[in-house]
Amino acid sequence: MNIINKFNSVTPERKSVTDTWITPKWIIDEIGPFDLDPCAFLIEGNPIVKTANHFITEEQDGLKQDWFGNVFCNPPYSDLKSWMDKMNKHGNGIVLCFARTETQAWQNNMSNATGINLIHRRIKFLNDKGEEQGNGNAPSALIAYGEENFQRIKKIKGIHCRVEK
Repeated sequence: MNIINKFNSVTPERKSVTDTWITPKWIIDEIGPFDLDPCAFLIEGNPIVKTANHFITEEQDGLKQDWFGNVFCNPPYSDLKSWMDKMNKHGNGIVLCFARTETQAWQNNMSNATGINLIHRRIKFLNDKGEEQGNGNAPSALIAYGEENFQRIKKIKGIHCRVEK
C-alpha cells in the first residue's frame, strides 16, 4: 500500500525505517560518563558515539546479559517495554526514549524511576556516519534511576519532574 506524503508524492507505507536511533554526542557530553551501554551501536567494533566504558551489542543481546554500574540505555524502540523492565530492575542509569507517556512500557516502569526530563526539543539522532539526521518522530525523554542520575538529566534543557512514590 502507498500513502500520499505532505509533499503530495507517493511513498511506500512503513511502520519505521529503523529501530536504531544513535544518540547525539552532546547528550553524552552533558550527562555522562557511564559504565555500560547495553544497546550499543558499533561499526567494526567502534562506537559512533562513546556512550560508555563498556558496550553490549545487538548480537550479544543486552537483555540476556548482566548489567553493572551506571547504565546508559537508548534501546530499540520496538521493544521498549523489555528494556525499561530491565532498567527498572537494575535501578541505576538513564534511559533515552520517545516520550510516549500513554504506553504500557512508560506507565509500568515509572514507579522505580527517580525523575524524568521531557527534553525541550526533538532530538536529531545520528546516522551510521555520525551525521545528524532529521528529528525523531516524537518528543524524547530522559528517565533517571537514582538521585545522581536525576541530577545529571537536569543539565539538559527540558521539563524536569521527580517521580513521586
